[in-house]
Amino acid sequence: MSPLWETLLIFTLLIVLFSRFLLAFFIIDADAVLTHPDESQWIYMGRFFWTFFIDKDIENPEWHEYHGITQPPLGKYIIGFALYASGHKRDEIRPPWQFGKSPDWNIKHGRFPRPDHLRVVRLTMAIFGGLVGVVFYFIGRRIYGIRAGFAACLLWALNPLASRYSRWAMTDAPLLFFLFSTLLINLHLVSHFCRKRPISYFKTLGLSCLAGVSLFLAAGTKLNGGLAGLAFIAVMGVFLVQGCLKPSFLSGLKSSVVKLSGLKRQFSRYRLTPAALMSIILLVVISLSLFVLCNPMLYDKPARGIKRMLRHRSEEIQGQRALDPRGSLNTLPQKVTSVYQRVFCEYRVFPSIFRLPVDLILLFLGLTKLVWDEIKSIKSTRCLSEKGALLIWAIVVISGTTLWIPFVWLRYHLPILAFNSILMGIGVVFLLELIGKASDSLKLRIARSKETNS
Repeated sequence: MSPLWETLLIFTLLIVLFSRFLLAFFIIDADAVLTHPDESQWIYMGRFFWTFFIDKDIENPEWHEYHGITQPPLGKYIIGFALYASGHKRDEIRPPWQFGKSPDWNIKHGRFPRPDHLRVVRLTMAIFGGLVGVVFYFIGRRIYGIRAGFAACLLWALNPLASRYSRWAMTDAPLLFFLFSTLLINLHLVSHFCRKRPISYFKTLGLSCLAGVSLFLAAGTKLNGGLAGLAFIAVMGVFLVQGCLKPSFLSGLKSSVVKLSGLKRQFSRYRLTPAALMSIILLVVISLSLFVLCNPMLYDKPARGIKRMLRHRSEEIQGQRALDPRGSLNTLPQKVTSVYQRVFCEYRVFPSIFRLPVDLILLFLGLTKLVWDEIKSIKSTRCLSEKGALLIWAIVVISGTTLWIPFVWLRYHLPILAFNSILMGIGVVFLLELIGKASDSLKLRIARSKETNS
């Protein structure tokens, strides 16, 4: 068996095993989870799958009404396809929950999802939740080996907030799967750019196209999936600047920041600048084109339609803030406090020891190891590595999510929680390394002491 087929076989087995392992966390007692009113909204919006793919009705006025504008269409298509594939029909879907009415009123008037619909969509989201763990394994494995992959995967599965929202009929789990799949593709591209051999335009083209499709899937599921595009462009922007700066310019700069940045045009002969530029252009063109193609409300005037979608979402958030002022997050300190309380206090994986949050300690260790190893890598290779790319992604997604969070609602914290699982997994590896070094040092001292005494 060739190495390629052997690798593919191992990856396939890992996906099967991890999916089975993770689904045990996400599917167990899925029916027992209390129903969230938003589940009714999402299941109702699944009707757009029939409108777009079955009826091919792109002129339907519903595309320009509330349920057609409030969220991108891909998440609705995923839910609708799950219902369609399981034999359900559009006419069976009940009308959505009315938030201005009481729960008793909604139940009495049939605005509560059917149990069989709820079960199908929840199972679909649980599968996506398990696949997020699989992607985490491959990300951790690329950065620090199998142990980091296992740790990131396990920490994601054990987090109570992750398992809860991966068992609700909402699209948070697909969003995370597509967002971190884009990160994984970006890491492959960074590895290709950092090698000492000439950069292949063909491979750059393929990976960039995959990244564009993955970004479309993320942003097409929920709008905050667009953070993946910003992170990808930031990483490729580093290579673009690296290829454009001239050695004579760098040699005249004496600041320590530039020395550490390692932005040196040593790979210009290997097509770094055009490859980085090509990857950014392909990412933007492919993702935007697919985003428009899957959304009939954008067919007439795409730019105006996207602005309308964003404006509608902003107005919706302002209206919700007026209804729930206590749950609103209006200032940066409030948002940072909410992130800390939700991620490191209320929904932590490990209990605190001597009032010290273990999750936060592991996160700090993971960040420390990433930063230190990236500095050493830049000094030796003069090139951004996969570790640096992961750091850029973490900064963009975590800071972007924190700045955006409008409410204390738990699901808005999930992208931060997801990155926290990866960084904590790296922290676990670092901690094991420190323990191993301390153990080896202790054994060496004991051996020397015995030699001295003898």
